[in-house]
Amino acid sequence: MKSPTLHAVLWLPLLLPGVGLGQAIYKSIDSEGNVTYSGTAPPTAAAIEPVIIRSDARRDERLKAQRLREDVERQAAEERNRREQDKARRAEAVADAEQRLNAARQGLEAVLRRGDDRGHSPERGMALPSQAHRDLVEREERRVREAERAVREAKAGKLPQETKASSAASGPRTERQ
Repeated sequence: MKSPTLHAVLWLPLLLPGVGLGQAIYKSIDSEGNVTYSGTAPPTAAAIEPVIIRSDARRDERLKAQRLREDVERQAAEERNRREQDKARRAEAVADAEQRLNAARQGLEAVLRRGDDRGHSPERGMALPSQAHRDLVEREERRVREAERAVREAKAGKLPQETKASSAASGPRTERQ
């Protein structure tokens, strides 16, 4: 034979409206030892304890699972966002490196066309250029090589350091030192 307490616990969810939907159920024992279940805690009871009904436990599990799913979705969205930002930064780095390469090539062409102070240039077909002009050409060729390397690195996904990017973006340096 079932005990009256167990019998009441089994029928309680069916008898009380809203049970398992967030409403608390209390088990109270009065001074004579009688057990009572209700939706409110009686102020005259000797001992009161909340009762967790199985549907509340399932609801809690569903809420935990939902929170976990939301956390996983949030983390996945953050990861997608981070990857998109990385992709945009890489594309920007490639475009910047290609722009610096074009500027370096134009600077080299300008130095080669201009020649040196004594009028030596490939267009005029004169004798050997001065050492200062050769140094200037060498410096511009080095800038072209560095810019080509920067383009290769940017296309490979290596982002340039901020200090290199800001100093290299200052444009062609064709003045003499």
